[in-house]
Amino acid sequence: QLFDEEEFDVPGHSHGFRALAASGDLVYCSNSDIQLYMDPKNKTLTTLKHLFVEMAQLFDEELFHLGCDETGTPGDCSLASTKQLEVELIKHISSIGKTPVGWEEVLYSTAAASKSTVIDAWNHHNSGQSTGLGYHSIDSSQDSFYLNYVTLSYEHQWVDIAAGMDDKQRALLLGGEISMWTDNYCYITQCTRPGSPVAHWMFNRTQDATFLQSIGGMVWPRGIAAAGSFWNYDASLSATSAEFLSRYYAQNDRLAARNIAVCPNGCKCDEVSRCGKPYPQLHDSHDHQQHSPRLVV
Repeated sequence: QLFDEEEFDVPGHSHGFRALAASGDLVYCSNSDIQLYMDPKNKTLTTLKHLFVEMAQLFDEELFHLGCDETGTPGDCSLASTKQLEVELIKHISSIGKTPVGWEEVLYSTAAASKSTVIDAWNHHNSGQSTGLGYHSIDSSQDSFYLNYVTLSYEHQWVDIAAGMDDKQRALLLGGEISMWTDNYCYITQCTRPGSPVAHWMFNRTQDATFLQSIGGMVWPRGIAAAGSFWNYDASLSATSAEFLSRYYAQNDRLAARNIAVCPNGCKCDEVSRCGKPYPQLHDSHDHQQHSPRLVV
């Protein structure tokens, strides 16, 4: 089963709401334009509730991801105020008929998770731990399924995400998720700070064709191995075996035959090169900052 999961990443990673802060519709932590604040007048909470309702109406899927990762205590934001904001948003998501999902910090950092919250395990904790505590879980381990890490080969994606779980835990494991974070395609560092990430020039819309090839080569064929792990992991099939490679390459060929951008079999691809050859840059006089950001997950 495939889940079509919408996500608003709050209260951290909330750079995209800065226009609403300028109009007074929500509030950031003091000394921060990244993390949202549970202000005494509830401006932030009220605005986010309205946005969540609007987003929920666009998707039929039951799961609604609200982020909750990598928050801190900048300025007037405390652990308690951040937890309060997350708790209220989780209640709101449940009240509009959706199941809340949060990155692992919602359970292990702020402890805002309700028992109905699905835990998306990605960093310091794994899905075995969260299912062991009785929570539904998704395995998004950065050590296996973060495809923006070019050093992770297909062998890292071929893994049993239910390893070590008993039957009760397996019933709580919803599956796995691969992520292709596009920080390196932003025209500035993480789309917020001065700097030039390696593929920043592809942010310009004149580079769309090149961006398509680049992002496709980052996802495929490694995403094939991850999908196989989620769908039907077979411990008897080694990722280094000829049989595995035969299936892996054949599936990649099927994608390519459908005009899906892939990294060719036997090649290495990263954001700026394919099979050892740099992607061509089309020079354009337009300001990169005039173009909308890209996000692929």
